[in-house]
Amino acid sequence: MYTSLPEMWEGWTKNIYLGLSDRPSLMLLGVFGAFLLLVTALVLPLWPLLGFFWFLRGGGWLALIVIAQSLILWAIVIYARARVAIGMGISAWYALTLPLGAAVFAAMMLTSTWKVLSGQGVTWKGRMYASK
Repeated sequence: MYTSLPEMWEGWTKNIYLGLSDRPSLMLLGVFGAFLLLVTALVLPLWPLLGFFWFLRGGGWLALIVIAQSLILWAIVIYARARVAIGMGISAWYALTLPLGAAVFAAMMLTSTWKVLSGQGVTWKGRMYASK
């Protein structure tokens, strides 16, 4: 559908914007969802590493449990994403880009929400969409 990141950004930001513009409750969910996506995208891949550093600083068996749980959760998330990729006919290796994709999508959600709240509207294919 989109052939470049700028096209994807413009198209998805517009779609999210139009979905949020008349629904304040969805806007709040959008901000919350974007926050969760961003935290997950940035923290989940680092969690095993943080657990390892904690273990090295004397975290003991609790640190090992954190490492094991985070690796299991990470494996489940990547496995689920790989199955979706396969179902869509694309390489399962794309599942490894999940943190980057989640961070970009969270940024799109936050941008759309900001554009709704500030009344700026969004531009798509040269047309301006603004809240009513």
